[in-house]
Amino acid sequence: MRILALAHNLRPNSGWGRFSSCVIDNFDLKENSLVVLTEKTTKEIRKYELPVLLPHNSTTSFIRNVLLTRKYCKQADVVQAFDIWPYGVYAYLALLLLPQKKKLFMSGVGTYSIPPENFSIKKYLMSKAILRATEILSISNYTKTRILERVPEAHVSVALMGNTPIVRINEKERDVFEAEFKLGNRHPIILTVGEIKNRKGQLDTLKAVARLKTEYPDILYVVVGGDLDTNYVNKLKVFAKENNCEGNLRIISNAKDDKALSYFYGKAIVFALNSNNEKDHFEGFGLVFLEAASFGVPVIGSSGCGIEDALESGYNGYLTKQGDEIDIANKLRLLLNNETHQKFSKNSLEFCTRFSWEKTGKIYLDAYNR
Repeated sequence: MRILALAHNLRPNSGWGRFSSCVIDNFDLKENSLVVLTEKTTKEIRKYELPVLLPHNSTTSFIRNVLLTRKYCKQADVVQAFDIWPYGVYAYLALLLLPQKKKLFMSGVGTYSIPPENFSIKKYLMSKAILRATEILSISNYTKTRILERVPEAHVSVALMGNTPIVRINEKERDVFEAEFKLGNRHPIILTVGEIKNRKGQLDTLKAVARLKTEYPDILYVVVGGDLDTNYVNKLKVFAKENNCEGNLRIISNAKDDKALSYFYGKAIVFALNSNNEKDHFEGFGLVFLEAASFGVPVIGSSGCGIEDALESGYNGYLTKQGDEIDIANKLRLLLNNETHQKFSKNSLEFCTRFSWEKTGKIYLDAYNR
């Protein structure tokens, strides 16, 4: 089978890239050939990777990408787009009028898999692409539901994401990170990993942590992620100052790799990502929940989004109401109970074993062969 895939990038330190690369890394390339068209690439280009796509920031670039995709589609049996906008649309347009009907698969990831609500050229093209797809493989049940809300006739199934093991650091490396980040013996440490912005809900979690300060004076909320949204970052700092909890907040934007993440997961008592839906912008799944669980960390995260598939509420964590600091605080309080924490920590280690990229890759290949 000749597979052509379209992806933004294959970088392991990018959420988009990690997803795409982990799926295709589990394709059997002895039985199948593979070409991947990417927009950005790693320093070392993989043998099947062609970094030929341009950023879709102009009509000219968009058309050029469609024509390039069409060129490679001619040689493929199966075309896989890792997200619907713009890659699924490139593939849909590229396949128009080709003499041979090709199988077209798309990944339903999240925000960029949902056609806009109001009519536009983008909505038209995404809807047509979705209807043309042989199947859309959604990363969560919630994303599947959102796609079907806009395009009820779509063929959508669920292929949950896998768990990417993060290597444990040794004692010497831990000492280096201790010296750099100076978390010391603070307890309990609540951790969030993700871009610092309203959709990730760090302010809601901080408000919940502030409510627990009387019970846990040494509590520390560690926020690890990019800080490009300076307005939102400032909201965190202003709230901490106004509520006398500056010493209970650490914002870390210079954690560069998985070893640093290993350090933070190893320090955390609870992992929290209380994301907020912003119309069609939502959490599609949440790989960080599986990463935290692999370290035996109980988790809490928002209901009403893809996080519902990334934890088992009442088993290794709890779902929270979006934007509800009181509910978040109550769920944190439950997990900080020693007996519950021990039980849920053990359960987290089991829960993360249910997910593997090998399983995900097999779902993709089985779909191609149907």
